[in-house]
Amino acid sequence: MLMSHRANYVIVEDGVAVAYFNSYGAMGAIYGAAKGPDEFSDELTYEAEEVDELMDSAFAEAAILIDHDAKQCILYGYSWGPEYWVDGDGNPFPDLVELDELLAESPDKFIAKIQPAWDGWDLKFDERGIDAVVEYLRDNDLSLKAATKRQSKKVAKKKAARKK
Repeated sequence: MLMSHRANYVIVEDGVAVAYFNSYGAMGAIYGAAKGPDEFSDELTYEAEEVDELMDSAFAEAAILIDHDAKQCILYGYSWGPEYWVDGDGNPFPDLVELDELLAESPDKFIAKIQPAWDGWDLKFDERGIDAVVEYLRDNDLSLKAATKRQSKKVAKKKAARKK
């Protein structure tokens, strides 16, 4: 039986905060941050569902906020152990194993490792998870909005432009 690993992500662009839910998104999602803000945002939202509200903190195993306007990112997740980062033949994925080991040792070391991909951004790990995301939204007068079709098209155009 597969257990879910629930995560919420919030992406802020052009003053609009859109929340996403992924029932299997907590496991390893945080390691995508090593790719930088644009690719990470695209990766997080690819299979996630847009939602109007965030989960209760008791149920979220990962929480990520990426504010493209203010260049702020909040990360929360935890180490799953190196045994999870292997291919079907049991061969490890060295980059993922390294990130997992750094996160297990110290979130500060994990952040230091990925910071170069986030030039000019304030990147932090916050153990409060969803509560930290909610506080950020409140402190910055951002409310969650379901993206309108117009906004979704605008975000899709930005994604396409980033891929060129």
